[in-house]
Amino acid sequence: MRILFSTIKDIGHVTPLVPYARRLRDLGHEVRVATSTDEGAVAALRKAGLAHAPFDRPTPDQLQAVMKRVDELKGEEAIAFAFREGFAGVAARAAMPKLQQTIREFRPDLVIRESAEFASLVAAEAAGVPQAGVAVYCSEYESWIAAQVAGAVDQLRTLVGLNRHSTAVRHCPTGPRLSASRRRFRP
Repeated sequence: MRILFSTIKDIGHVTPLVPYARRLRDLGHEVRVATSTDEGAVAALRKAGLAHAPFDRPTPDQLQAVMKRVDELKGEEAIAFAFREGFAGVAARAAMPKLQQTIREFRPDLVIRESAEFASLVAAEAAGVPQAGVAVYCSEYESWIAAQVAGAVDQLRTLVGLNRHSTAVRHCPTGPRLSASRRRFRP
């Protein structure tokens, strides 16, 4: 089986995928991890012995514009904006072309994405490839994120010729998910 993992470049998002990707590789599956060419992410993949499928990241100006607005906002509104306009916006749009190319060329049987990477959600859907996820947050936060990015993900869908409101985002927080976290935090 060919399995493509997909993640944003931040080490806190790459690291949770590594044990799953390594285990599947060790079981004989062909595994690649799609992420940008950030040094930390590439080093983590190299150390784990995992194949890297690079995709593009937003320009510094695009990131600066998002972060400037995040800095102006407060609390939950700032976080929602960062997910909507950053992760599901400029980052996903930058990643989409090479991610689609990787899916066409690698022909994965399954795409497994982490919680903040949204281009693969839409690219896999467009290619008809089944999906699963690795939760990097608790389940309540995962559901909150899905609600915040629904409109941005619909915009990605129209970019690749899909209809808005298809099933992938609706099922994203409740679909097949791998997680090392407990379902709920109980103090």
